[in-house]
Amino acid sequence: MPITVYESHASRNLEVTESGTGYELLFVVTGTQDAGEAANAVLLATSPTLFGMVRKSIKPREVAAGFWNVGLSYSPGNINEALQAPLGEGTGPETTTPEPSGSDPVDDNISVSFGGGQTHILQSLITRAMYKRGVAEPVAPDNDRAIGLTDDGVEGCDVVVPQITFSIPRKRRVITWDYFRKICRMVGKTNDGDFRGYKRGELLYLPPSISGNLRTGWDIQHNFGFNEDQPENDPRNEVSPSITLRDGKRGWDYVWFRYKPKIVDGAKVSRPVAAYVEKVYDEANFGDLEL
Repeated sequence: MPITVYESHASRNLEVTESGTGYELLFVVTGTQDAGEAANAVLLATSPTLFGMVRKSIKPREVAAGFWNVGLSYSPGNINEALQAPLGEGTGPETTTPEPSGSDPVDDNISVSFGGGQTHILQSLITRAMYKRGVAEPVAPDNDRAIGLTDDGVEGCDVVVPQITFSIPRKRRVITWDYFRKICRMVGKTNDGDFRGYKRGELLYLPPSISGNLRTGWDIQHNFGFNEDQPENDPRNEVSPSITLRDGKRGWDYVWFRYKPKIVDGAKVSRPVAAYVEKVYDEANFGDLEL
Protein backbone atom coordinates (compact mmCIF):
# COMPACT_ATOMS: atom_id res chain seq x y z
CA MET A 1 0.00 0.00 0.00
CA PRO A 2 1.54 3.36 -0.97
CA ILE A 3 2.21 6.01 1.66
CA THR A 4 0.20 9.20 1.19
CA VAL A 5 0.64 12.57 2.88
CA TYR A 6 -1.72 15.51 2.99
CA GLU A 7 -1.81 18.61 5.14
CA SER A 8 -4.53 18.83 7.76
CA HIS A 9 -7.11 21.64 7.84
CA ALA A 10 -5.91 22.41 11.37
CA SER A 11 -2.35 23.09 10.16
CA ARG A 12 -0.34 26.34 10.06
CA ASN A 13 -0.30 27.34 13.73
CA LEU A 14 1.93 30.25 14.73
CA GLU A 15 3.14 30.42 18.33
CA VAL A 16 4.90 33.46 19.81
CA THR A 17 6.35 33.14 23.32
CA GLU A 18 9.01 34.86 25.41
CA SER A 19 11.53 32.27 24.23
CA GLY A 20 10.86 32.87 20.52
CA THR A 21 8.62 32.18 17.57
CA GLY A 22 7.47 28.77 16.37
CA TYR A 23 5.36 27.46 13.50
CA GLU A 24 3.66 24.07 13.40
CA LEU A 25 2.34 22.13 10.42
CA LEU A 26 -0.03 19.20 10.88
CA PHE A 27 -0.25 16.28 8.45
CA VAL A 28 -2.28 13.13 7.98
CA VAL A 29 -0.30 10.10 6.81
CA THR A 30 -1.76 6.78 5.67
CA GLY A 31 -0.33 3.59 4.26
CA THR A 32 2.17 2.57 6.96
CA GLN A 33 2.13 1.18 10.49
CA ASP A 34 5.66 2.36 11.24
CA ALA A 35 6.18 5.68 13.05
CA GLY A 36 9.57 6.24 11.40
CA GLU A 37 8.13 5.78 7.92
CA ALA A 38 5.29 8.20 8.70
CA ALA A 39 7.75 10.83 9.95
CA ASN A 40 10.07 10.21 7.00
CA ALA A 41 7.21 10.67 4.53
CA VAL A 42 6.39 14.09 5.99
CA LEU A 43 10.05 15.17 5.90
CA LEU A 44 10.30 14.17 2.24
CA ALA A 45 7.12 16.12 1.42
CA THR A 46 8.14 19.38 3.12
CA SER A 47 10.88 21.97 2.87
CA PRO A 48 13.72 22.19 5.42
CA THR A 49 12.92 25.90 5.80
CA LEU A 50 9.73 27.92 6.14
CA PHE A 51 9.41 31.70 6.60
CA GLY A 52 13.08 31.91 7.61
CA MET A 53 12.72 29.11 10.18
CA VAL A 54 14.04 25.53 10.00
CA ARG A 55 12.53 22.13 10.78
CA LYS A 56 13.37 21.34 14.41
CA SER A 57 11.07 18.53 15.60
CA ILE A 58 8.54 16.01 14.31
CA LYS A 59 5.96 14.05 16.32
CA PRO A 60 4.05 11.15 14.70
CA ARG A 61 0.96 9.89 16.59
CA GLU A 62 -0.97 6.85 15.43
CA VAL A 63 -4.72 7.36 15.70
CA ALA A 64 -5.72 4.12 13.94
CA ALA A 65 -4.02 1.21 12.21
CA GLY A 66 -1.99 2.73 9.36
CA PHE A 67 -3.40 6.22 10.07
CA TRP A 68 -1.17 8.92 11.59
CA ASN A 69 -1.34 12.51 12.72
CA VAL A 70 2.12 14.07 12.38
CA GLY A 71 3.14 17.43 13.83
CA LEU A 72 6.13 19.21 12.26
CA SER A 73 7.58 22.21 14.07
CA TYR A 74 9.69 25.04 12.63
CA SER A 75 11.67 27.53 14.72
CA PRO A 76 14.57 29.96 14.19
CA GLY A 77 17.94 28.34 13.57
CA ASN A 78 20.70 27.55 11.11
CA ILE A 79 19.87 25.57 7.96
CA ASN A 80 22.44 22.98 9.06
CA GLU A 81 20.22 22.19 12.06
CA ALA A 82 17.19 21.32 9.93
CA LEU A 83 15.81 17.80 10.26
CA GLN A 84 16.51 15.60 7.23
CA ALA A 85 14.78 12.41 6.16
CA PRO A 86 16.86 9.26 6.85
CA LEU A 87 15.46 7.69 3.66
CA GLY A 88 15.04 3.95 3.40
CA GLU A 89 13.90 1.92 0.42
CA GLY A 90 10.24 2.45 -0.33
CA THR A 91 9.63 4.94 2.47
CA GLY A 92 8.85 7.97 0.34
CA PRO A 93 5.32 9.37 -0.04
CA GLU A 94 3.45 9.72 -3.29
CA THR A 95 3.61 13.52 -2.92
CA THR A 96 6.99 15.22 -3.21
CA THR A 97 8.42 18.62 -2.42
CA PRO A 98 8.24 20.97 -5.44
CA GLU A 99 11.63 21.61 -7.02
CA PRO A 100 12.81 25.18 -6.30
CA SER A 101 12.76 27.41 -9.35
CA GLY A 102 15.51 29.72 -10.52
CA SER A 103 13.59 32.72 -9.18
CA ASP A 104 13.33 31.35 -5.62
CA PRO A 105 15.64 32.95 -3.03
CA VAL A 106 18.73 31.01 -1.97
CA ASP A 107 17.92 29.62 1.48
CA ASP A 108 20.98 27.39 1.88
CA ASN A 109 24.26 28.10 3.65
CA ILE A 110 26.06 27.85 0.31
CA SER A 111 29.82 28.18 -0.08
CA VAL A 112 30.96 29.35 -3.54
CA SER A 113 34.41 29.41 -5.15
CA PHE A 114 35.16 31.46 -8.26
CA GLY A 115 38.53 30.40 -9.59
CA GLY A 116 40.42 30.39 -12.83
CA GLY A 117 41.93 27.48 -14.72
CA GLN A 118 43.32 26.86 -18.17
CA THR A 119 42.01 25.06 -21.20
CA HIS A 120 43.46 24.49 -24.64
CA ILE A 121 41.47 25.91 -27.56
CA LEU A 122 41.94 25.52 -31.31
CA GLN A 123 39.42 28.13 -32.50
CA SER A 124 39.19 31.83 -31.57
CA LEU A 125 35.98 33.76 -30.98
CA ILE A 126 36.86 36.12 -33.82
CA THR A 127 39.90 36.93 -35.95
CA ARG A 128 40.42 40.66 -35.45
CA ALA A 129 42.86 41.12 -38.34
CA MET A 130 44.90 39.24 -40.97
CA TYR A 131 48.14 40.74 -42.36
CA LYS A 132 50.61 39.62 -44.97
CA ARG A 133 54.25 40.71 -45.09
CA GLY A 134 54.77 43.88 -47.09
CA VAL A 135 51.06 44.47 -47.63
CA ALA A 136 49.06 46.93 -45.52
CA GLU A 137 45.70 45.38 -46.29
CA PRO A 138 44.52 42.23 -44.42
CA VAL A 139 44.99 39.85 -47.34
CA ALA A 140 46.58 36.92 -45.50
CA PRO A 141 44.77 33.58 -45.97
CA ASP A 142 41.58 33.30 -43.95
CA ASN A 143 41.94 30.37 -41.53
CA ASP A 144 38.33 30.30 -40.30
CA ARG A 145 39.49 31.30 -36.78
CA ALA A 146 41.86 28.34 -36.43
CA ILE A 147 44.78 29.29 -34.14
CA GLY A 148 48.45 28.49 -34.74
CA LEU A 149 48.28 26.77 -38.11
CA THR A 150 51.26 24.69 -39.29
CA ASP A 151 51.78 22.40 -42.22
CA ASP A 152 50.94 19.48 -39.94
CA GLY A 153 47.85 20.81 -38.20
CA VAL A 154 46.59 23.31 -35.62
CA GLU A 155 48.56 24.12 -32.47
CA GLY A 156 45.95 26.28 -30.68
CA CYS A 157 46.65 28.15 -27.46
CA ASP A 158 45.95 28.04 -23.71
CA VAL A 159 43.37 30.45 -22.27
CA VAL A 160 42.12 31.18 -18.76
CA VAL A 161 38.58 29.98 -18.11
CA PRO A 162 36.38 30.44 -15.02
CA GLN A 163 36.08 27.54 -12.63
CA ILE A 164 32.91 27.85 -10.55
CA THR A 165 32.22 25.40 -7.76
CA PHE A 166 29.83 25.58 -4.84
CA SER A 167 28.88 23.49 -1.82
CA ILE A 168 25.57 22.87 -0.07
CA PRO A 169 25.87 21.59 3.52
CA ARG A 170 23.31 19.25 5.03
CA LYS A 171 22.93 17.61 8.43
CA ARG A 172 21.14 14.26 8.67
CA ARG A 173 20.08 12.28 11.70
CA VAL A 174 20.67 8.99 9.89
CA ILE A 175 22.47 7.89 6.72
CA THR A 176 21.32 4.53 5.40
CA TRP A 177 23.49 2.36 3.21
CA ASP A 178 20.95 2.88 0.42
CA TYR A 179 21.41 6.66 0.58
CA PHE A 180 25.20 6.33 0.90
CA ARG A 181 25.26 4.14 -2.23
CA LYS A 182 23.24 6.77 -4.13
CA ILE A 183 25.79 9.42 -3.23
CA CYS A 184 28.67 7.18 -4.34
CA ARG A 185 26.99 6.53 -7.69
CA MET A 186 26.29 10.25 -8.17
CA VAL A 187 29.95 11.37 -8.14
CA GLY A 188 31.20 12.38 -11.58
CA LYS A 189 27.73 12.66 -13.12
CA THR A 190 25.74 15.62 -14.44
CA ASN A 191 22.12 16.50 -13.68
CA ASP A 192 19.67 14.67 -15.96
CA GLY A 193 17.06 17.43 -15.71
CA ASP A 194 16.41 20.89 -14.28
CA PHE A 195 17.77 21.14 -10.74
CA ARG A 196 17.47 24.23 -8.54
CA GLY A 197 17.28 26.50 -11.55
CA TYR A 198 20.17 24.85 -13.40
CA LYS A 199 19.47 23.34 -16.81
CA ARG A 200 20.17 19.75 -17.73
CA GLY A 201 23.89 19.06 -17.96
CA GLU A 202 25.07 22.31 -16.30
CA LEU A 203 26.05 20.78 -12.94
CA LEU A 204 28.69 18.14 -12.24
CA TYR A 205 28.50 16.37 -8.86
CA LEU A 206 31.98 16.48 -7.34
CA PRO A 207 33.22 14.22 -4.51
CA PRO A 208 31.31 15.15 -1.31
CA SER A 209 32.61 15.36 2.24
CA ILE A 210 30.84 13.18 4.86
CA SER A 211 31.58 13.01 8.57
CA GLY A 212 29.73 12.00 11.75
CA ASN A 213 28.23 8.94 13.39
CA LEU A 214 24.89 7.47 14.41
CA ARG A 215 25.05 9.07 17.85
CA THR A 216 25.76 12.69 16.85
CA GLY A 217 24.30 12.70 13.34
CA TRP A 218 26.00 13.26 10.01
CA ASP A 219 27.37 16.32 8.23
CA ILE A 220 27.44 16.20 4.42
CA GLN A 221 29.04 18.76 2.13
CA HIS A 222 27.53 18.35 -1.35
CA ASN A 223 29.93 19.79 -3.95
CA PHE A 224 29.06 20.88 -7.49
CA GLY A 225 30.87 22.28 -10.52
CA PHE A 226 29.06 24.59 -12.96
CA ASN A 227 29.44 25.03 -16.72
CA GLU A 228 26.88 27.13 -18.56
CA ASP A 229 24.54 25.60 -21.11
CA GLN A 230 24.63 26.82 -24.73
CA PRO A 231 21.05 26.47 -26.00
CA GLU A 232 19.91 26.54 -29.58
CA ASN A 233 20.45 29.94 -31.28
CA ASP A 234 23.11 30.97 -28.73
CA PRO A 235 25.67 33.23 -30.54
CA ARG A 236 28.50 31.15 -29.06
CA ASN A 237 27.35 28.20 -31.17
CA GLU A 238 29.03 29.74 -34.23
CA VAL A 239 32.41 28.09 -33.69
CA SER A 240 33.75 29.12 -37.11
CA PRO A 241 32.38 31.15 -40.05
CA SER A 242 31.36 27.89 -41.72
CA ILE A 243 30.32 25.73 -38.72
CA THR A 244 27.51 26.32 -36.23
CA LEU A 245 26.40 24.00 -33.45
CA ARG A 246 22.75 24.11 -34.48
CA ASP A 247 21.47 22.33 -31.38
CA GLY A 248 23.94 24.00 -29.00
CA LYS A 249 25.73 22.09 -26.28
CA ARG A 250 25.10 21.17 -22.66
CA GLY A 251 27.35 22.62 -20.01
CA TRP A 252 29.80 19.72 -19.58
CA ASP A 253 29.77 18.48 -23.19
CA TYR A 254 33.12 18.52 -24.99
CA VAL A 255 33.56 20.07 -28.46
CA TRP A 256 36.39 19.14 -30.79
CA PHE A 257 37.22 19.87 -34.43
CA ARG A 258 38.40 18.08 -37.53
CA TYR A 259 40.63 20.00 -39.93
CA LYS A 260 41.45 19.49 -43.59
CA PRO A 261 44.38 21.05 -45.55
CA LYS A 262 43.51 23.46 -48.34
CA ILE A 263 45.52 25.63 -50.74
CA VAL A 264 44.57 29.32 -50.37
CA ASP A 265 46.45 31.97 -52.39
CA GLY A 266 49.24 29.49 -52.92
CA ALA A 267 49.57 28.72 -49.22
CA LYS A 268 48.64 25.46 -47.52
CA VAL A 269 46.29 26.07 -44.58
CA SER A 270 44.16 23.82 -42.40
CA ARG A 271 40.49 24.71 -42.30
CA PRO A 272 37.95 23.38 -39.78
CA VAL A 273 35.61 21.12 -41.72
CA ALA A 274 33.62 19.53 -38.88
CA ALA A 275 32.80 20.02 -35.20
CA TYR A 276 31.72 17.29 -32.82
CA VAL A 277 29.78 17.67 -29.57
CA GLU A 278 30.61 14.81 -27.25
CA LYS A 279 28.83 13.67 -24.10
CA VAL A 280 31.65 12.73 -21.72
CA TYR A 281 29.79 12.38 -18.39
CA ASP A 282 26.94 10.07 -17.43
CA GLU A 283 23.76 11.65 -16.03
CA ALA A 284 21.94 11.10 -12.74
CA ASN A 285 18.82 12.29 -10.97
CA PHE A 286 20.08 14.91 -8.51
CA GLY A 287 16.72 14.74 -6.74
CA ASP A 288 18.07 11.59 -5.07
CA LEU A 289 20.38 13.84 -3.04
CA GLU A 290 17.28 15.19 -1.23
CA LEU A 291 18.41 18.80 -1.25
